[in-house]
Amino acid sequence: MGRGPEEKTSTLKNDLTVVIKGGIGDNSWWYANSPSEVRTILSRYYTGPLLDQLSQDCWIFVQQPTDWYCQDSLSDIEIIRQNKSQAEVIALLKDYNLLTGKSRAGEAKYIFTKTEQGWRICSARYSWPQENEGELSR
Repeated sequence: MGRGPEEKTSTLKNDLTVVIKGGIGDNSWWYANSPSEVRTILSRYYTGPLLDQLSQDCWIFVQQPTDWYCQDSLSDIEIIRQNKSQAEVIALLKDYNLLTGKSRAGEAKYIFTKTEQGWRICSARYSWPQENEGELSR
């Protein structure tokens, strides 16, 4: 007996939630020793040109003497479109500043594609409220 539409949607939502949480919360790439290691880590969550760009950007970041003052978390997601090979999601995010203790809410629009390894983010657009002067930006 097959799964009903509600169960399929719930399973999809869970699968996509795991990928988003990993994409915004897995910081193990900070400790990578090579561009290929960064790419391997990020490929758990991303694919396509977005993976290429993030891998390059993250490797450059790792090599710089910089600090990371923010911690992002996922509050909720809404699947706004889906088929067997793609899904589009609006995600509510929270960005917590570790120095000031302040947090802000933002939104992300993710497009997922189904790969042999599972769902992966192929497009990401973020919308955060305007930052006040003096706040850290990334």
